[in-house]
Amino acid sequence: MTRLGLFVGILVIVALAVLVGGVIDFERDEMQREIREFGPLAPVIFVLVSGVLGALFVPGPVFAILASALFGPLLGIPLGIAGSVVCALICREVGSHMGRDAAEEIAGARLGQLTTWLDRYGLLAVIGFRLMPAMPDAPLNYAAGLTRLKRWQIGLGTAIGVIPRTLGWGLVGATVGGGSAWLATAGGALIIGADAGGAIAAIFAARYLGISPRMLWAKLRGAPAEPHAHGPTGKGRWGAGGGSGGRLGRGKVGHMRIAIDGPAGAGKSTVARLVAERLEFTYLDTGAMYRCAALASLRGEAAPGEIEIDFAPDGEVLLAGEDVTLLIRSPEVTSLASKVAAEPSVRAGLVERQRELMAHGDWVAEGRDVGTVVVPDAELKVFLDADPLERAQRRAAQLGADVNEVLAQQNERDERDRTREAAPLKAADDAVILDTTGLSIEQVVDQIAALATSRTQG
Repeated sequence: MTRLGLFVGILVIVALAVLVGGVIDFERDEMQREIREFGPLAPVIFVLVSGVLGALFVPGPVFAILASALFGPLLGIPLGIAGSVVCALICREVGSHMGRDAAEEIAGARLGQLTTWLDRYGLLAVIGFRLMPAMPDAPLNYAAGLTRLKRWQIGLGTAIGVIPRTLGWGLVGATVGGGSAWLATAGGALIIGADAGGAIAAIFAARYLGISPRMLWAKLRGAPAEPHAHGPTGKGRWGAGGGSGGRLGRGKVGHMRIAIDGPAGAGKSTVARLVAERLEFTYLDTGAMYRCAALASLRGEAAPGEIEIDFAPDGEVLLAGEDVTLLIRSPEVTSLASKVAAEPSVRAGLVERQRELMAHGDWVAEGRDVGTVVVPDAELKVFLDADPLERAQRRAAQLGADVNEVLAQQNERDERDRTREAAPLKAADDAVILDTTGLSIEQVVDQIAALATSRTQG
């Protein structure tokens, strides 16, 4: 935000210097004559050069202004859009061939959060990120190279998403060299409107995805979230999360722990969140804790089982105070999570932390060994399962991935979880086996809530 403000301030100063009497003379006519020497190739050369320089972190508005100043707004604005598309495709190719480590060296370590969103929402994510204010182009472009997005999705999404601001900066560029000041005014208004509209759209999108606007604003300011033990919020559909966790509010004596285990895609996270909301219990996502351990391992942490993990009130997963909610859903972390979870030292450390959290109050915890290892004396144990193909379809819909690819990864992970030496995946002897194939979320939540009520009354 600081860099963006500084850049916009410099542009405003330059624009005023041009408009108030030629304090800065771009000599547009001379530049245009030089451009014309390239003949019909001039627009093509401009687009290629702007794409390469954009990949080297030269801000896009520079080229939008130059294109309109050199070629006029009617041709310059489309050229500015084309340059942004070329830049996105160049970064995509570079990122895909370099790999994540090299891409992070260039574009920063937050690529994981961007790749998660891009993988999950595809073309819509590309458009949405382009419309968001203060979103730097280059990191987004490099992140796209680490996803399963097609080139046409990146190109089309970029072309659509950059239209409002490219049009605004193009109108500003049209005033260079004596153009009407009204064009600059209209361009400035369009840029401000695009930023405001993008911010409003981002807030509504955040609310739809279960993130509060307050937390979103804190992230934009770079403020860390406050650690808290309550669970996340989300939407009531398979694979998308459920309701919000909360402390017991039913006036019940004593305390109750509900352990929900099962393989990937059985609906554990979604159901556990909604059950916690229904009963006003606190939700504990043990899977997220193992994903944090996997992320710490990828970052070179020597003892991933001793990391500091907590949950913010609005659902963010915190690793040593850093919000890693999206980062732990990246393909690399997902692939490594079950391997890290099989390490005895990691499991011992995280299981101890889970037991500490669940020692007091009312909890709904989900994972793969909650009822068999973490709290074998839980008051209610449920083992969720479903047809493998249906589980893969749910996961593929959540990630926007190919169902056959997800099914293959799922089968491999199930086999690894069931055969590992440390706490293999299995139902506890006294667990209620619940097959969710063909059932709605509400039906599954109703059954578990009824079981919890009967255990309480009994």
